[in-house]
Amino acid sequence: MQKFLSLIDFFENINTLSHREWIYANMDIWNKNPKSCPLYYITDDYINNLDDDEIYMNDDELEMPIFTKDLNLRNFMIVGDIFHIYIKNNNKIDNTIKEINHYRQFDDFLS
Repeated sequence: MQKFLSLIDFFENINTLSHREWIYANMDIWNKNPKSCPLYYITDDYINNLDDDEIYMNDDELEMPIFTKDLNLRNFMIVGDIFHIYIKNNNKIDNTIKEINHYRQFDDFLS
């Protein structure tokens, strides 16, 4: 598991992550200030290696580490999709945020 303190921190480390894994975020924080929203990289392997008493089912019915329970994390996006959007927008954070929000709402990339 890795915690990224901001979107910039995430993009500085994206090449070290599997592009098939999910990123998790507190959507209230994302909606208020996406640039400063902490992002969490929690792999299936990480969760599968936890003991049963170290896991809980979140509101999305996903197994999550118990220590994240008070963080109100939700599935955010798959790493590869975020990376695609970032590259497509020439590494411009504001444009990337706009397209991430569009993708999350409509499950489609901007033209």
